[in-house]
Amino acid sequence: ATKASTLDYQNEGTWLEVKIDEATKVTLGDPEVVKLTVRAGENVSETGVVLDPLEANEGTFENEMRYDVDLLPVEFEIIHTEIDPATGQAVNPGVDTMLRDEIVDIRIKVPPIGNADWTVDLSIEPEAMRTENLPDRGDVQMFDFGQIEDDGTVRPDKTQFLLKASNNGERTIRAVFNSHGKLTIKMNSTDGKIDFTSPGYTIKERIRKYAIPYPGFYNHDPNQYDQEFIDAADHWGEFYVHPIDTVDRLKAISVAESNVGALVQNKAARPHDILTIGHPDDDVLETIQGNPEQWDLDLVHPKKPAADARYKKLNYPQANIGSTQEAIKWGTLWLYVKAFGLPANIEANPNWTWGKRNQAPHDVIDGIEEPEYRFKDWSAWDYATEKYNGGGVGDYMNRVNSALEKGLHWNAVGSNKLWPIRSDKSGQP
Repeated sequence: ATKASTLDYQNEGTWLEVKIDEATKVTLGDPEVVKLTVRAGENVSETGVVLDPLEANEGTFENEMRYDVDLLPVEFEIIHTEIDPATGQAVNPGVDTMLRDEIVDIRIKVPPIGNADWTVDLSIEPEAMRTENLPDRGDVQMFDFGQIEDDGTVRPDKTQFLLKASNNGERTIRAVFNSHGKLTIKMNSTDGKIDFTSPGYTIKERIRKYAIPYPGFYNHDPNQYDQEFIDAADHWGEFYVHPIDTVDRLKAISVAESNVGALVQNKAARPHDILTIGHPDDDVLETIQGNPEQWDLDLVHPKKPAADARYKKLNYPQANIGSTQEAIKWGTLWLYVKAFGLPANIEANPNWTWGKRNQAPHDVIDGIEEPEYRFKDWSAWDYATEKYNGGGVGDYMNRVNSALEKGLHWNAVGSNKLWPIRSDKSGQP
């Protein structure tokens, strides 16, 4: 500690604060109930603990004992190692913030006392961040600590770690947190001398990461198109002023359609068609391009509510599946078409007359003449997802929802766990 640091200690509910240096002596009560921590100061870690019980060397006085206080600073550092493809740099979600499913390094250092190693147990609080009840799986652990071995591999599902005195009590471990929210990390030594709580961390929601190896396709990275899914959801959500309920839905649809690109229908002719909009017998891509005709929502103003929108012809001649980015963009549009373009979404317009038929229903409405039909409301995203397939696969919603809600692959041989992931990227059992 330095003279700029302060020492807090609690005795019978009263907090006191004093400057500390090498010569400082503090008077305490029963050492079994006294908890001491180091406040942040120049050259002092943000948190720390004091060994307890403390050695008495000042003698015993009536109703009072005097102790030398040996400070034990604890260093606890989150290190972001995931690379942001947009910048080529490590992700930077903000101060005391991690991303959901982000695998991070945690550097821990607790200086040894003499030559003794520390054995510490790690856990997280609150309990709600530890597990989640998933359909068909029950309570599933939603965090993981992993031990980095000498060869660089990671052994997941570890909660107890050895901080060797020979390494000055320092060790780096792997960790991942699979639920968004707020948490703290608890560290306790098995001898009871360390009782440490980390600063509070925010786990920020983002697109769900799937396990590697991906079930059934062990050399395939199912997370390589995450940014494309995000971009497509953002684009059409802003365009129609109606965001998709979760971008995870698009990724789950891709599991049912092509195993996230590992098994597209025709790899030679349509290698990027991971949402299957280019099948020549389905006319999906052709419909998006404008022939055959399909209604679109004509947003007179980009920010105009969809409920006030009029219909026009779906007409994007530039739509293509020449890249995975384009295939995901236009496949996402097709999901939107199923959310607004079904018979349940329209109703007869009472203001329409036969004399106004020339502009209705397929041609662009000029804002004055009335269409024969008008938009009523959006379908639920589950309903739109069911219609996305067109009825060709009987258990289509089971395939999608297994990935979306259960974290399972619908038809994998062997391990079928997609998420939550563990610190070695594998699926949580």
